[in-house]
Amino acid sequence: MVASIVVSGVQQVAVTLIRSERSLQVRAEYDKAAIEDYEALYRQGGEDALPPLVGFRDSVKYVWLADGFHRYRAARNVGLKKLPVEIKPGSKRDAILYAAGANATHGVRRTAADKRRAVIMVLDDPEWRQWTDKKVAEIASVSSVLVGEIRDMLYPEDGKKSRTYNKRDGTKVNFRPRRRTDRSGRKTGTTAGGRVSCPRCGHVFSPRGN
Repeated sequence: MVASIVVSGVQQVAVTLIRSERSLQVRAEYDKAAIEDYEALYRQGGEDALPPLVGFRDSVKYVWLADGFHRYRAARNVGLKKLPVEIKPGSKRDAILYAAGANATHGVRRTAADKRRAVIMVLDDPEWRQWTDKKVAEIASVSSVLVGEIRDMLYPEDGKKSRTYNKRDGTKVNFRPRRRTDRSGRKTGTTAGGRVSCPRCGHVFSPRGN
């Protein structure tokens, strides 16, 4: 009900009212070179030197940042007091969902780690985790195969059910993740503590459980 009175559109927002918590950030790490470039642009052209950030507001005060974290960091570094933000009515949760797919086609190019984090941000929400791999992939702008791999490592119980993938030629394929074990009986890629390493990238995951 509060969100209904929020005015949408680009607005000047005080930097101190923009929330940029880690849980909103899809980037695994900041690109320092990009931040330095943005700092130079802000010093030269002021707060309007770069495109507006994107944020969600569920009250008349704070804005949950969803896109533009590098710009936000650069603006703070150079001491800007306000920034143009494209305001969308919604909560922190809405901002997280939006952030998961941000920068897929613009801004600083996403790394493999960024893409993994985008998927994890979606799957860690109990409601969103019920979505199909295809839908999560569309939200995070990644492949459904990547979603399936990460789901299988983070939430092993979810991987017991076969899932259907659509190939590029339109045919459907049923896929069930293989559970390989070593001589100790552990799944291949797991440590004694139950952590799982991705066979594709080597990243180590800690299963969340269900």
